[in-house]
Amino acid sequence: MPRLLQNLPREFRAWQAAARMPSNVGLVELEVARRGTISRVVHSYQQAPLQFFRPMYLDPVRPDMPFIVLLQQGGGMAQGDLYSLDITCHDDAAVHVTSQSATKLYKCEEHFASQVVSIRAGSGSVVEYLPDVTIPFRDARFYQRIDVRLDPEATVIVGDVLTAGRVAYGEHHDYGIFFAQVNACAIDGRLLAVDTVKLQPALGATNTPAMLGPHGAFGTLTVFSRRVPPTALTALLRDALAGDARSAETTLCGVSELPNGCGVSVRMLGPTGAAVEHARRVAWNVARMALLGAPAPALRKA
Repeated sequence: MPRLLQNLPREFRAWQAAARMPSNVGLVELEVARRGTISRVVHSYQQAPLQFFRPMYLDPVRPDMPFIVLLQQGGGMAQGDLYSLDITCHDDAAVHVTSQSATKLYKCEEHFASQVVSIRAGSGSVVEYLPDVTIPFRDARFYQRIDVRLDPEATVIVGDVLTAGRVAYGEHHDYGIFFAQVNACAIDGRLLAVDTVKLQPALGATNTPAMLGPHGAFGTLTVFSRRVPPTALTALLRDALAGDARSAETTLCGVSELPNGCGVSVRMLGPTGAAVEHARRVAWNVARMALLGAPAPALRKA
């Protein structure tokens, strides 16, 4: 079994034998460092089917921050696909990583698709990892782990949006399993927080009050930072989401402090991925203004 898939959750052990032979391994390595007044990618590596475009500087308020857009070949992730994304952001550097478009998870019969994201953030650095929505097809199985190791003076913002599937085909959370975990550690390896999302519709309907209720899409935004006290940042996010007319009307949002004073977690439920993405952007914008003094830039993706 590949090293990246060791210590799988028990829910995936039935497919461990197949996991020893992934069909496609996509790799991206990014190392970002401060060079003068801007941050530059000082080392990179890519292996298809996961690739990235040339860094772009899109934020007029933070012109020092490169934006990296990931591209996956083949239109989506099939069973046996393993993606590994490794981001290192050195002291006082900044980087934003996103995807070109939605991530499609195809049907799995004997295996599952997986992604492991490793983020290391140095003192004073800023890392944002905010991919587009994930669309799980019927019988898809997906395992994702995001490992964050950050300095006390670093800021790391990560988020996901999961849709109900191909609604035009009548799908509504008909995938096999969606498992996503975020693990945050201090530089010395001390565990700060763990955030796990597990949805397995065959074992329990997603439309119950304890799960997603009547909502079709689900999203998270996790902010790891000590620049603003978590209590104050929680209040700012709650006020912004309640005060935004579209978010208040279409989404149900919750904001809570993370343990060890390391940041804040936002949960969002809504009828569609677009509605939840809007709420995530509202939260992202507020977090950026509070922590970086810069609003969320407009990203146009074709």
